Amino acid sequence: MTENATRDQRTLNGIGEIWRWLMHRGPKGTLKHISKKGPRELLRLVKLYLRTIRAHRVNRNFDKRYRINTWGGLRADQMDIVGGNQDCSEIYAPMPEKTFHHVMRSIDVDFQNFTFVDYGSGKGKILLMASEYPFKKIIGVEFARDLHVVAEKNVLRYENKKQCCFDIEPQLADACEFILPEGNCVLFFFAPFFGPVLHRVLENIKRSLEDNPRQVAIVYMDDDVPHSKIVEVESAVVSWGFFFSHPLRNLPFDPGALMPVQGKVWLSR
Repeated sequence: MTENATRDQRTLNGIGEIWRWLMHRGPKGTLKHISKKGPRELLRLVKLYLRTIRAHRVNRNFDKRYRINTWGGLRADQMDIVGGNQDCSEIYAPMPEKTFHHVMRSIDVDFQNFTFVDYGSGKGKILLMASEYPFKKIIGVEFARDLHVVAEKNVLRYENKKQCCFDIEPQLADACEFILPEGNCVLFFFAPFFGPVLHRVLENIKRSLEDNPRQVAIVYMDDDVPHSKIVEVESAVVSWGFFFSHPLRNLPFDPGALMPVQGKVWLSR
């Protein structure tokens, strides 16, 4: 592991630890606990604490703005799962808003002719943000019943003057069994799963495009830098021979992100 990756892993672990403290001790109790550390560790933990509090505030404000519930992380072992791929799932965490819109503005396709698919759609935040773009249809694929139920409620409650697409369909399904829509698609991944599940989903996409060639954009975003699957996804997608890497402008600072987000976009030829 490189020095940067080691530092990122330490930061990720620290944020996770602070998040657990916040859940059990509250903000005041967490600060009191942190204050007992040595000077160097105190400074590090205070910086992580402020980052965590800032992200919490930004994401909670998003939910308050639209009277919905998308914030708050959950592990797969805390959920009611459809299918047998629990061991290959990532912790649920919603996509930062500013980063998402930056990525969408970087994709050079006519959204009116595309269906948007979010793999691992959780509580539906990405689906709702995607509705600000004129997609033909928006589909979410989620295997956790708990999250799916919340997503359905969020879709019904969501009101936004910028909304362009109103055909939003959260689906309770195993991503490995999901069949791609026949038309053009934007396929969005915010680090939803890994291992055999990721490989099978990518293989399903490849097979679908071989059987029915059409325009497709694949977006893979990740905020777990030390364990990022971006290189793995790129290796698979480029090897198919009908995708090319699409420029993604430098991602801006996003106060709603617990960790810096990175990603790549590929377009079919």
